[in-house]
Amino acid sequence: MGILKKRKGAVLSGKMGEIVFFWRRGKQLFRSRVVPHNPKTPAQTAHREKFGLASQIVSGLFDAMKHGHPDPAIGFGTLCGRVYHQAIIGEYPHLAVDYSKVQLAEGPLSPPRDVRLHWNRFTREVRITWNGALAADAEEGSPTDQASVVCQNNLFPRNVRTHLGGRRSTGETTFPLPTGWDPGDTHYWLYFTSHDGTQHSGSVYVFQ
Repeated sequence: MGILKKRKGAVLSGKMGEIVFFWRRGKQLFRSRVVPHNPKTPAQTAHREKFGLASQIVSGLFDAMKHGHPDPAIGFGTLCGRVYHQAIIGEYPHLAVDYSKVQLAEGPLSPPRDVRLHWNRFTREVRITWNGALAADAEEGSPTDQASVVCQNNLFPRNVRTHLGGRRSTGETTFPLPTGWDPGDTHYWLYFTSHDGTQHSGSVYVFQ
């Protein structure tokens, strides 16, 4: 890298042959142009496609996932890595997403059990039920834990909805789907949050 003395009104930027000029911290700098090495091997291509798919999934769900992962150290890259390793299945070029392995939340509370989904086509309402009981000695949590249902439709992947479904002890919640959402083309995750909002359970994917 080289340095040019600043002349009045003279600022260079961009490429000139094999030299790249740029401005940094009040100095005019230049360096040799470096052509990035990109052999595009089959393994690299497969990795990029797989990571791209993981990034696409996290992009749509990021706000909901951050809410369910309160650790401030967990960012977009960390969540992409988890989806990459846990939820992308198949071999390139036949990659797919196992949505049941996409974790919308994590924490020490006991996760939902015996979760079922019921669809009322006349009212366009989804009813989700779960076992509202806690084993006193074996599970961590409270009957007052708040249930949250995160919904994502394949046609509107960035329009993610979170429905607050009452207490763990209630054992069920009902809510309408937005206009244009097909229940068979929608993903649902259920998890619990402590009454003070400081702890979560792991999320459970609700199979239809």
